[in-house]
Amino acid sequence: MSSIDKPGQLAAAERADRPEGEIAESQRPHSGPLQFDHAAVQVANEAFRGLFSQAPQISRWNFSTNGVVINGLHGVPCVGFGPGREELAHARDEHVPVADVIRACAFYAAFPAAFCQRATRG
Repeated sequence: MSSIDKPGQLAAAERADRPEGEIAESQRPHSGPLQFDHAAVQVANEAFRGLFSQAPQISRWNFSTNGVVINGLHGVPCVGFGPGREELAHARDEHVPVADVIRACAFYAAFPAAFCQRATRG
């Protein structure tokens, strides 16, 4: 049995006992995907409806984002929104129409404002 007395040695010792890519129990996500009734999702819905006068398509993406770490490891709610078609995201031939980028920028500006407005309402 060895003595571990320096910061980082425990993590290094844990990694040495695991196959490549396996995540230690202490590093596993503590929360799963946001539910559709989560306040952040609802505010995103309200912001989208206010901007575009139509309901957004609310679903889960079939690819990964940094939200896995932001929400999963750090517990910060994360709502994904982006221009273009999902099936082209992160693909070799990914491309996005300029009109989609402009609409996304409008949403990126509206969402935090709507979130802050809801927070001040209580």
